[in-house]
Amino acid sequence: SELEQLQACAYESSFREGVMIQTLIETAIRNNELCELRAGDFNGVELKLRETKAQEIQYAQVLPSLSKNISRLINDVTKNHKNDYIFGSYKGRLYRETLNDYIRKAGRKTGIKKDIRAHIIRHSVCTIAAKRNASLLKVQQYMRHKNVTTTQKYTHLDKEDSREVAETIATGSMTFDTIVRRI
Repeated sequence: SELEQLQACAYESSFREGVMIQTLIETAIRNNELCELRAGDFNGVELKLRETKAQEIQYAQVLPSLSKNISRLINDVTKNHKNDYIFGSYKGRLYRETLNDYIRKAGRKTGIKKDIRAHIIRHSVCTIAAKRNASLLKVQQYMRHKNVTTTQKYTHLDKEDSREVAETIATGSMTFDTIVRRI
């Protein structure tokens, strides 16, 4: 997929940039949440998000491969830059504009024509989850949306997706009578 290509190109540029994009893809965190992450916010299995839109502490689950990469990056940043921001540099925290510059650079390498930013990745992750038939309520929880209507707006489904649903209904093995009886 394009997200996998984006991640691969970011890793080609630098380990740090690769981990940034991998984190955005696998956790669907917002750009300000990523920029504010500190070493103490990671416990090996989840990221503690402080700068959330809901203005409350939330958590994002981290898969094992990403966990390994974040741990390696934390060791590098805290040792070499004397900094506790996970994605920081010797100057301190990562800024949203810089993050989006890294994403655009990786996007250009993949040949993606659109101007992509961290928030576009978030929308893409939500859309992919919906297209892979994840429950809308589970996607809402994963995205940390307060309202399911926000999640629905993030799922950019097209006419082909609607056709697939119609074909599923038309060729389904369950009859309308069976469905009504179960309700």
